[in-house]
Amino acid sequence: MSKPFSTAITTPQKFLKPLALLLTFTLALAGCAGQFQTHSPTRDIEKSATDPRDYLAFQLDNQLNVLVISDPDADKAAAALSVAVGSGSDPKNREGLAHFLEHMLFLGTEKYPQADAYQRFISEHGGSHNAYTAFDETNYFFDINATDLQPALDRFAQFFIAPLFNEEYVEREKHAVHSEYQSKIRDDSRLQYDIFKTLSNPEHPFSQFSVGSLETLADQPGDPVRDDLLNFYRSHYSANLMTLVVLGKQSTAELQQLVTETFSDIANYNSARPEFKQPLFNQLPLQVNTQPNKNLRRLVFNFPIPPTREVYQTKPTYYLSSLLGHEGKGSLLSYLKQQGWADSLSAGINFESDQQASLQIAIGLTEAGLQQTDAIASALFHTIRLIREQGLEDWRYQEQAKLAALNFRFQQNSNNIHYVTRLASELHQVPAAKVLSAPYQMERFDRDLIRTYLDALRPDNLLLMRVGKGLATNQQTQHFNAPYAVKPIDKATQESWLKPTEIEPIQLPAPNPFVPENLVLLAGNSDSDKPRLSETGSDTRLWYRTDTSFDAPRADFYFTLRSAQVNRSARNVALTHLLVKTINDQLNEFSYPASLAGLGYQLYPHVRGVSVRISGYQDKQSVLLDEILKSLTAPQIEQDTFNRHKDELARQWENSLKQKPYQQSMQKISALLTEPDWSETALIAALAPLTTADLQAFSKSFLDRLDIEVLANGNIEPGTAQAMTKQLDNYLANRQKTQVQRPRIARLGKQKLLYPFHTSHSDHAATLYVQGNDKRIATRARFALLNQFLSAPFYHELRTRQQLGYIVFSSPLSLMDVPGLAFTVQSPSTPGEAIIEAIEQFIADFALTVENLDSAGLDKHKQALTGRILEKDAQLSQRSNRYWYEIDRRNFQFDTREQLVAAIEQISLADFKQAYREYLLDQPRLLASITTPNNNESPAVPAHYQRIDEDQLAAKTDGFFTD
Repeated sequence: MSKPFSTAITTPQKFLKPLALLLTFTLALAGCAGQFQTHSPTRDIEKSATDPRDYLAFQLDNQLNVLVISDPDADKAAAALSVAVGSGSDPKNREGLAHFLEHMLFLGTEKYPQADAYQRFISEHGGSHNAYTAFDETNYFFDINATDLQPALDRFAQFFIAPLFNEEYVEREKHAVHSEYQSKIRDDSRLQYDIFKTLSNPEHPFSQFSVGSLETLADQPGDPVRDDLLNFYRSHYSANLMTLVVLGKQSTAELQQLVTETFSDIANYNSARPEFKQPLFNQLPLQVNTQPNKNLRRLVFNFPIPPTREVYQTKPTYYLSSLLGHEGKGSLLSYLKQQGWADSLSAGINFESDQQASLQIAIGLTEAGLQQTDAIASALFHTIRLIREQGLEDWRYQEQAKLAALNFRFQQNSNNIHYVTRLASELHQVPAAKVLSAPYQMERFDRDLIRTYLDALRPDNLLLMRVGKGLATNQQTQHFNAPYAVKPIDKATQESWLKPTEIEPIQLPAPNPFVPENLVLLAGNSDSDKPRLSETGSDTRLWYRTDTSFDAPRADFYFTLRSAQVNRSARNVALTHLLVKTINDQLNEFSYPASLAGLGYQLYPHVRGVSVRISGYQDKQSVLLDEILKSLTAPQIEQDTFNRHKDELARQWENSLKQKPYQQSMQKISALLTEPDWSETALIAALAPLTTADLQAFSKSFLDRLDIEVLANGNIEPGTAQAMTKQLDNYLANRQKTQVQRPRIARLGKQKLLYPFHTSHSDHAATLYVQGNDKRIATRARFALLNQFLSAPFYHELRTRQQLGYIVFSSPLSLMDVPGLAFTVQSPSTPGEAIIEAIEQFIADFALTVENLDSAGLDKHKQALTGRILEKDAQLSQRSNRYWYEIDRRNFQFDTREQLVAAIEQISLADFKQAYREYLLDQPRLLASITTPNNNESPAVPAHYQRIDEDQLAAKTDGFFTD
């Protein structure tokens, strides 16, 4: 896939999380290039005291730099190889070539020539895989059952040793790249990114079209694109420009030997690492208007700044972004909200290379705010001046450094595939010894260095983008047709923004009161491997478990307030969303410092009520809980904020109707079958007449009748969990007990139904949904195994061979435990009815493969599937979420995974073949959802399908599933 911007940050970062979490997925603050300096292996890798894994860094004779990680407890092995070349190295006459090359490497090698050999092997052994192309890096990665690492690595290594670049697939894969390009043609983030590129220096490679299309990848007279692929590969895919990270159960010595045997044949051409010394922009300052497809309003300030990779140990831009992006009391965002101009703000690096970078401040606007560009710019530059005059203080830096050190000490693991992908990328930038600690390092306060970056945040060094409906535009970008108008920012405007003014509400953050103090880890785990029901003295059910297996003083405290009112009408759904927005807005200034200190919360609506999840260091959770309960029971409903929230919700629901076609086709299946379910159109209509009095009345009645359930899991004592539950009970003491049913799922008859609808996107999409007969665990197991068996060949046939589109997949689609299977395709040219016919033809043709399947082949898929299901939790929150879902489905044995695995293991070869015939061939329960562009006529109906609308569906179903 083509990745916007660089490997640094693909979207502006909202500084709402601790430093460790923020930098888990960003490489913007990495360090110096080319840090491996010797062939000698090193174990001197700085790691957290709680990290039990063993690390070894070394360099092969071909200068491939390697880090291996031994984790004897890993159930998934993983590997990533990063090449220090990306779209920035595309020849000017071959835009998108690096991205095209990324696609081609998956389609056969000399040793494994079948185009789907790698994908099938990964899928059949419980794994996943992907790749991305960024401006100065291309990264390939996979995970797999830990026992299958060696053969997976062998297949993976061949990408970089002897790819085929088969001419047949060169021609076919052009269409996949073009489909990927077309699938994003109305994606607003891509359109704004395209404008950003268009206005950059045309002499800088960043300005080029990085995705590729049939036009840019077409054969030219005397210059076939395959020749350019080979030349690019030989020029840049050199071992000395590669970094490899491998994680497995084996010892580091065994992993080193495995890597040496497998990857030493990669050629080393001693290629030079690409450099991009041209200035990123050459005509600033500029102001640009653009009209989005969705109803979005933003003001985005982009400042070119010096590169940051070499200063990863001091992180000056993180320091500045933390102050600019702060959301607490006295912040820039707080002031803009008070004025009724903004509802969100983020700050962070949005482009990064070895030579330069760009810092972005993005502000989400209200309708009034869209007309206040000058006032908002003045407030921003006032804040920058305030930081320059008062904010460059050692104590602020030391506070950030302390939190960073805590997060390194108690870092939360990511999934192994994400972990190795990030590390492979970072190894290009930092010494191997620092690759784990670099994202967390804040070694010293350097006022002069911070001021160097602060000095770049000037009006004469600015690309300012205004995003909103109705803004005047007079041009379009070449490839994405993004509308825009651009003009210089004149001297008078710049001076007016810098004019000294006193905006008293804007102040720099006070010391963070949520920095954790009690970091004691409780001794031992609960004697049970699942939560237990704890006595509360009320009708509130508390599920509790002490879990310190992640070696961190963190805990999760979740509670849900179920109310039969919430989903009773579209009006009540709208009121629930308004109430949640009101409470979250009220809490934001208080809770933001807590989130920076590793203690966060989520308060969100769902089909049966409202839930709260508090997660992080347990030290001050009761303080945060108390403030949440105060806001929940006494929401501050003010006219201005109420109007802002209504506008946000209306735009949110309106924009959901403009999601990618494949997303809409899948969501339509769920909406058609679920009762009750309220369409976005109905919600928008119900929202419009609501008043503050309506919300005030609803906020009280919502709390009158509740069903409350609590989960406390992690580094938390029973007494603490009970005390926090008592807090909850005290605030909601006047409620009455109620029962709230889960939504019902319509039971399809043994027929084929088709629901067509229009979208504003130029692509077509289709989802063919196959429903199970019942909710038994045995049926769910069969559907899971069917998807495991079908997903890789379905992708290969419809995407790689037939080239129907870039987005092609099958997936389990379980609705309230009703098993189902969804086949989904989005295509730039194939109509939805033709996609459905292609899916059905695949199912029919694949029946022969199923009939020829033997027990060994089935067992391989069963092992892959059960390995995925039983994959270990990487973080406490993953485990807590799993418990939470079990509580919702009333399975208090907390063993759905184990039940499902046992049912899968019981499926015989005859059972599987019978399931394929019954569910997919003989009398399937089918519902197809297809989209067409608005300017197209209604689609044709495939043979044997009955066309329906929402009102007709009930008459075509066999009632509802029961538990």
